Amino acid sequence: MAREGRYKFDDENCIDAIRLAARRLGKTPNGAEYRAFASASERSLPSHATIRIRFGTWHDALAKAGL
Repeated sequence: MAREGRYKFDDENCIDAIRLAARRLGKTPNGAEYRAFASASERSLPSHATIRIRFGTWHDALAKAGL
């Protein structure tokens, strides 16, 4: 569980999660596809909102992940 003032997921966790989703889905996930993928992980992956907050936009997060 996240501690007050600390983040549960760092930038690398977010990038790894996007890449994992892309591998499992066989394509670059759009926001809705990633939301469903992360939701099924029972909080073991960062949410779409967390990723957007960290990188500014979903598109920027995909770019950081090399997708």
